[in-house]
Amino acid sequence: LVETEKYIIACTHLDHKGKQARSDQMRFVDSWIREKYGNSDKPVFLCGDLNSTPDSPVVKELLEHWTLLSSREYSWPSKVPVKCLDYIFCLNPDRVENISSVRISKRKNLSQYSDHLPKIVRMKIKE
Repeated sequence: LVETEKYIIACTHLDHKGKQARSDQMRFVDSWIREKYGNSDKPVFLCGDLNSTPDSPVVKELLEHWTLLSSREYSWPSKVPVKCLDYIFCLNPDRVENISSVRISKRKNLSQYSDHLPKIVRMKIKE
């Protein structure tokens, strides 16, 4: 987790083997961030590889308190994506003034750096 003058960004990578482990990990991360930063006047972003599809219990639980900013476009594996496992969420989206683009990077040779494609959300944060 990184806190700057204007925003807070947390990044996570959930277990890739066990559904229960992923759920437990996400509940802990969600609870900790909301407890510590839930009343912040800054936007709070949660990004990462959740190893969970959009219809999974992990994502459904997050959507109870978080707003999905990124697309549900496939991002894994990077060579020929067949699943959406990567996300960018915002805890208090009222602090985001404008989202100008939501995309997935498909630049050449990305698979040599990661087995996931990066998701990008371009936005303006309220002053």
